[in-house]
This record gives sequence, C-alpha cells and structure tokens, in this order.
Amino acid sequence: MHKKSKIYTFLYTLSDYKETLKKMIKKFDVKIIDFEISPVREFVNSNIEFYKRLNKIGKIKIFKNGKKWCAEAYLVELTLK
Repeated sequence: MHKKSKIYTFLYTLSDYKETLKKMIKKFDVKIIDFEISPVREFVNSNIEFYKRLNKIGKIKIFKNGKKWCAEAYLVELTLK
C-alpha cells in the first residue's frame, strides 16, 4: 500500500466492531463513507439469546427496530497515516 492508496471495507456491529475499529485507527486514517441499519440474518434471530448476551456485555451492538433485530453497517475508507 502506498500513501495515496485507499482501502474500502465494512464495519458491522454484529461483529467485535470496537476492537476492529481500534486496530484500524492505529494504522490508518479512518473515514466513514456511509452507513445503514439493516435487519440481522435469520441465524441471529434463531440464536437471539446468545447475541443478546454479547450485546449486553458490549461485544456487539444489536437493537430492536420495530419488531426486527437490527445492526449497523458502516462503509469505511482507510488511508495510511
């Protein structure tokens, strides 16, 4: 990667997004390009108690939007510091 290179990636709050973001910030300048709220996949709904525990301890971020469980997805741009 050179100084003018840009990497685009997604950061999803259904993952350990805080740790991922910390690692991104150490090496790169991070710019949020876009984000959306989207319903979680069926496997999450089928195991919602497990994911609610992860949410409660702050590992992930999910929330109810109406009757659906949702997470946030961010499109981020990374450039070298």
